[in-house]
Amino acid sequence: MVVKIHKSRELSEILNIVVSTIREILESDRAIIYRFLEDGDGVVAAESVNSECIPILEQLTDDPCFHAKWVEQYREERIHVIEDIHAKFLDPSYKQLLTKLQVRANLVVPILVKDIDETSSASPPVWGLLIIQQCTKPRQWSSLEIEFIQLVVTELEIVIQPAQKHPSPPQFNQYLHHPIIQPKQKLQIATRTLHQNYKKNPVKNITQQQTFLKKHQGVKKQLRWQEALLRSMTDNSLLAFFVVDNRTDEILYFNHRFCEIWGLEHLEARMQLGMMKNNDIIPDCITLVADVPAFSETCKLLQSEENRCTIEDEIEFVDGRIIRRFSSQIRDSQDQYLGKLYIFEDITSRKQIAAALKASEERWQYALEGNGDGIWDWNLETNEVFFSRRWKEMFGFAEHEIGNTLSEWDKRIHLDDKAQIYEKIDQHLRGETQQYVSEHRVRCKDGTYKWVLDRGKIFSRTNDGHSLRILGTHTDITERKRMEEALRESEKRYRSVISTIAEGIVLQQADGSISACNESAERILGLTADQMMGRTSIDPRWRAIHEDGTSFPYETHPFMITLRTGEPQFNVIMGVYKPDDSLSWISINSQPLFQENELKPYAVVASFTDITAYKQAEISLQNQIRQERMVAAIAQHIRQSLDLDQILNTTVAEVREVLQTDRVIIYRFNPDWSGVIVTESVGEDWKAILKMEIIDSYFVETQGKLYQDARIKVTSDIYIGEMTDCHLELLEKYQVRAKVVVPILQGDRLWGLLVAHHCSAPREWQSWESELLQQLATHLAIAIQQSELYQKLQQANQQLENMALVDQLTQIANRRSFDIKLHDVWKHLLREKGFISLLLCDIDYFKQYNDTYGHASGDDCLLFVAQALQQTIKRSTDLAARYGGEEFVIILTNTDTDGAVQIAEEIHAAVEQLNIPHAASAVKQHVTLSIGIATVIPTLDLVPLALISAADQALYQAKAQGRNCYFVNNYDVNQLN
Repeated sequence: MVVKIHKSRELSEILNIVVSTIREILESDRAIIYRFLEDGDGVVAAESVNSECIPILEQLTDDPCFHAKWVEQYREERIHVIEDIHAKFLDPSYKQLLTKLQVRANLVVPILVKDIDETSSASPPVWGLLIIQQCTKPRQWSSLEIEFIQLVVTELEIVIQPAQKHPSPPQFNQYLHHPIIQPKQKLQIATRTLHQNYKKNPVKNITQQQTFLKKHQGVKKQLRWQEALLRSMTDNSLLAFFVVDNRTDEILYFNHRFCEIWGLEHLEARMQLGMMKNNDIIPDCITLVADVPAFSETCKLLQSEENRCTIEDEIEFVDGRIIRRFSSQIRDSQDQYLGKLYIFEDITSRKQIAAALKASEERWQYALEGNGDGIWDWNLETNEVFFSRRWKEMFGFAEHEIGNTLSEWDKRIHLDDKAQIYEKIDQHLRGETQQYVSEHRVRCKDGTYKWVLDRGKIFSRTNDGHSLRILGTHTDITERKRMEEALRESEKRYRSVISTIAEGIVLQQADGSISACNESAERILGLTADQMMGRTSIDPRWRAIHEDGTSFPYETHPFMITLRTGEPQFNVIMGVYKPDDSLSWISINSQPLFQENELKPYAVVASFTDITAYKQAEISLQNQIRQERMVAAIAQHIRQSLDLDQILNTTVAEVREVLQTDRVIIYRFNPDWSGVIVTESVGEDWKAILKMEIIDSYFVETQGKLYQDARIKVTSDIYIGEMTDCHLELLEKYQVRAKVVVPILQGDRLWGLLVAHHCSAPREWQSWESELLQQLATHLAIAIQQSELYQKLQQANQQLENMALVDQLTQIANRRSFDIKLHDVWKHLLREKGFISLLLCDIDYFKQYNDTYGHASGDDCLLFVAQALQQTIKRSTDLAARYGGEEFVIILTNTDTDGAVQIAEEIHAAVEQLNIPHAASAVKQHVTLSIGIATVIPTLDLVPLALISAADQALYQAKAQGRNCYFVNNYDVNQLN
């Protein structure tokens, strides 16, 4: 068609080419161009018609329908679509005309041509109509076909305008390069190819003809479907698409998202018409780029036809946005270069979230490594292991010197330790242990070995229970091992010497009395020889205990057992209180002494070793291990939740259980340095103080400076030491006798306090207890910060969700919200078999309102009308939404036609009361509404679109009846489905 137009010199010839080509592509019965004459009549200026239909070329018509109703609508570029004249309400005279012309389905697109010399901004006159008709049967006109005809009309208007002034036709190649037309040219090329193949291979019988036609139609339908699918995908995508031919600099394709990202909305219309090339939009784009030289260099590389690679990079904009760009070549099946495809994606929010998560992870890792531990994370599927920076430093390695494989750890394990390590790991994987714990040696970079306490736990499993990942820590216990080894060596030497002088030795007679002792015994027991002589084991001045703290009864003393049984006793551990109340731990051996030929001993030699230092080291080690396990367990519980209340409640409950104290609270500071107890775990015998606000004048005056430097405050007895009267009175009110206060710091900010109260009596707090609270406060601060970040993220997501469902101009529900609501209501009323009514409202002559008062006033008008609609509906189950442009829609659930009519009348009254001036309206001197009403009971045979279509037809009838009214569609909605 384009080639023929280029060869044509006469307008009539161009019109004939257009109608014949369109009828062939759309396979319609008739295609005509109807031209309006100056006297008001009209004539068919060009026609292509099926041989079975009546030709109407050059026929004149003075049909009053055109002048009475349609001409003004055509001037507004309204398209007239009839799919079946017998299924649509039409003016009787118009229906009679269509029947006379054998028309069953009709598609009319107006041709508007403005005089070249005319500078007025008024709507151009209607030059004529491009009409496509189906005569033999009804036809459903697709949106693709309508869009195609509109574009043809656009190019016709360009052709006709200069043709009225000049004898030769203008160039028609803008039509060829329009981005929307390209897929349709493919459709036309396919049609021509099929015709050419048909001419080369004549069909020899009817069956072959039918097969050929079916293939022909299938190809055209497939191409149309593919084009519609592609446009739907790209138009609704968050990705920006841009295709350019670098050889000609022509823009082959782009979507609206491309204009949004690059700020080209003001040029979009001209780009759509092919009036701009790639280099024309570059000046507008380049102002957005932060690093223009780097951007220019990457563009040069991408424009080369020889560069066949798909390239991904990121562009930083001056406003802080980060845009990801994908670029690749477009080539056809013959490997011919067609152009370059660019895909742009705004990843700013993703980058920001990633940065925040990275910072959070770094803080978490810092907290875990704060006590000097190294972290490892083992992926059991890939055998990849993450080793933290501290883990590598522990063994003398730099960050880059250790890889991320299991072998990096395995090859450094001492050979003597390897078997037992893997056995303990297997035990944990089999579920036999709560966690993996091992003490072993690891080779350092300098060849020496360090002892580590290696602990880990499975924290990720598959759905069927298989382990995926183990997370663990390495603690350097080399010094502790040295101490233990030294202790063992010392004990060994001590045992060798104790047989002579260093070991305490006591001789007890058969009656249990002590008759001899050495100096070591005096030293160990804290008694002189005189004080011990004559004492027995039942002497009340002896105070002895078992390892578990229970009393050591007389009859169970090793001396007495040996005297009674004649059997020696070895390594019996006993705690003995000295006269100064200090506790010494001794390991006792008792050996019987027999007289010749006697079976019962006459005396017992008891030797005992002072193992107090060993016991203290053992107790200290047990406390350390217990503390570490408690901290790890509580910290894990804290990290398992992002809910702040759950985190705080878990912390205070577990701390109170571990410390066996009466109350644990978390006190949070307010901005004015007053505070409130936000979480509490308290024994049932003591007063609960949860949610209690406390104003400490000292905190307010100093703004918490006492705790800003992470200082811990330990009070064993509130009545001992310096304390103000008001503070003492406050603690007495809350039944506090002893306390430990640990600050919760987030960086330099004092968030609150973690406080342990002992109420029943004074308490000497152990150092490990305050250290435990301090470590937990660190974990708690991180967990609080993560929880607050998570809550902010949730709030931001909720705000984004709300923004996606609200029209930003009118602040009522938008089209998406309407679609969701209609779908949900339809499903509900399908089950309940209830009525649903739809009111489709349109502001009368809104275009003229904008032209008269300006778009700003038009926006205000839309806002006022939206508020009136919102105030009219009273039920929460109903919805008022902006449907698009000046159209609004109202969903009324469980409402029949009478109820819908009542609401429509209330809406008219509300809009009437607004009394918004509208001098350009042909109905009233103020703004009015036309309303279409449709009501249905949903069934399985109906879809919501049928109800919308019915309401749309009703709105059309309301406008046809003069506007400022409502119209109820009483037709069977099933016909619209």
